[in-house]
Amino acid sequence: MSNPATGTKKKATLIVTLILVLVLIVGFFLLGIALTLYFTEGRKEPVTQPGTQEQTAEPTKEPATSSPTKTTETDGTDPSETKEDRDGVPSEKALDNLTLYCSDGSVLTFRENDFTWVLDPEKPEESYYKGTYELYRGAEAELCLTHEYKDFDITPAELSSTYKLWPEENLRVLILSTEEARVDGQKLGAFQTAYYSFFDEKEDHRIILINMNERVFLTFEKE
Repeated sequence: MSNPATGTKKKATLIVTLILVLVLIVGFFLLGIALTLYFTEGRKEPVTQPGTQEQTAEPTKEPATSSPTKTTETDGTDPSETKEDRDGVPSEKALDNLTLYCSDGSVLTFRENDFTWVLDPEKPEESYYKGTYELYRGAEAELCLTHEYKDFDITPAELSSTYKLWPEENLRVLILSTEEARVDGQKLGAFQTAYYSFFDEKEDHRIILINMNERVFLTFEKE
């Protein structure tokens, strides 16, 4: 026969076990609720105080660069529509009666809209260039460089860095359109050469021109 005391003990053990299991289940359930509330609160957006506005980072704007579009001077004139310099002297007249002596011995002379470049002063009738010229200044010259002569890869960024050394108003683009030419007596056909530099035709005694066709520098002295 089974002992009644042993049966009672087993029942008590079973009841205690069930209570412990129930307690564990309830504990895990409450722990899950607590963790859910904790992480939910952590993800809430910060509350903005009344009368204030949360600062947000604005997208960085790219620096403005020059483009081959027309620009307008502060006085309302369009440099691409006029060849008037700031002192009122038309660009096509700016080099009138100017004679430049090149370091290679040649002589470049401007008369109104024309030029004569004597390559060998000892034989002026055998080696020379003759034709017309165009002179662009300042903003007009920059448009010319970055638009009409953009194949020479002179960028607005390069010009902007150069303006730290020389002012924009001293930028010059000189275009020589040779209509008649002889070299050592041999006649040549018409051609055009573009130069650019920074100079003031009134103030500077020495002028350096950069030949954009051949990428060479020419140094001139005034008469």
